[in-house]
Amino acid sequence: MSIVDKISDAEWEVLQIVWICEEATATEVFDKLNHERRWKKNTVKTLLSRLVEKEVLIYEKKGRSYIYQAKYSKEECMQEKNELFLSKFYNGGVKDLFASFLRTEKLSQKDIQELRNMLEEIEE
Repeated sequence: MSIVDKISDAEWEVLQIVWICEEATATEVFDKLNHERRWKKNTVKTLLSRLVEKEVLIYEKKGRSYIYQAKYSKEECMQEKNELFLSKFYNGGVKDLFASFLRTEKLSQKDIQELRNMLEEIEE
């Protein structure tokens, strides 16, 4: 099982805060999440503990506080998440993913030109 496959949606929210802060205490994570969510502090502590158990976060004890850091970068996790998504829904093919979007989404001329530019950059 992959790293990201075992992370719940709630744990992703906590992990996002840790990535933004680079290192954070449970209180700091709680304070940042409390603007969006009405979670209790114990809920945040539980989610942090689960991420440590899943070896996604590491921590260091400083005095009475635990300082949490991500074991993996956001880019590493997003890459893995993208690969899992492609594998699960599009047989691993990026072409099939884009074809699906292109059939269902309306693209402006600007969007089309930007996509062409990206493809040209890849070809170079």
